[in-house]
Amino acid sequence: MPSILRIAGKHLSLSISKSDLASIKKATDRNHIGSISDRIRDSIKSWFSDCNIGKAKKHLYDFVSPTTTDADRIKSFSALRNMVDPAYTDRFVTETAPDSTKYILKDCYSNSLFELNFQNIPYTQEKIQEQIEVIKKITNSEKEQVMRDFSGMQYNIDGVSVQNINDFDQRLKIFLPSFDLIKEIIYKLCHQGIFATIANAEDPKTSALGSGSRIFTLSPASNEGLSIIAECTNDIAAHPLGSKISTEEFNEKMEMLDGHFQFKSKKIKIQMQVTKEGEIIVEKVNSFVNTERTKCSI
Repeated sequence: MPSILRIAGKHLSLSISKSDLASIKKATDRNHIGSISDRIRDSIKSWFSDCNIGKAKKHLYDFVSPTTTDADRIKSFSALRNMVDPAYTDRFVTETAPDSTKYILKDCYSNSLFELNFQNIPYTQEKIQEQIEVIKKITNSEKEQVMRDFSGMQYNIDGVSVQNINDFDQRLKIFLPSFDLIKEIIYKLCHQGIFATIANAEDPKTSALGSGSRIFTLSPASNEGLSIIAECTNDIAAHPLGSKISTEEFNEKMEMLDGHFQFKSKKIKIQMQVTKEGEIIVEKVNSFVNTERTKCSI
């Protein structure tokens, strides 16, 4: 027999089922009963065929959940768009601007049901150059730092993944004759400290909780030097504790700390060149943070 709560009176008798109580417990406030994914699912379930509704529920949960990584949330957004009846594909909108990217789920009136928002963090070339000068002045053994980082980083040199510092050196010598002359400069740029150093050029400064990936891709440059692409992704959902925190705990963590906001995730991509004379040229820095706070318009 299902669990129910009965409210009886002279003229009426109401029953609240166990599932109703569960929806009330997951409510974000008294006007929004049920979890975010449940409320959106009820609004859009007619968009899917019966054979797709089960998969759609899972992808919808992943799309709106703050404990799903951003990469998986974007994949789920695309999966949902591919599952719906063709008449509803225009409800899944991707808006790209120079300073932001948005993934928006809209209702039949073009109102936003849910948004996943990423904002580009601005840098100035002058501040980046200041940080490069800081890197040049470092006197500690950066080779030792690169050696320590191998266990937690990915290094790809000219299309080949390298697993230790000896392979790292040997691969670079193949196409970089000046490697021995500028290797100390390369070591200064190819460990995890580069991300924190370049981030000092942000205005305003941002940071993200959690953990993620660090990838360095090295290849020959047209000036007989070296091209380096350094990518760092931090996402609270990638942290072992990320999948265990509640929405309320997550929102509490996204507050001001040390004078700047914490964000769910942050991705930095740094494109650099090292000339054969040892000059460091930062060609481009892209940095995006997830500015979405868990909310729903229904």
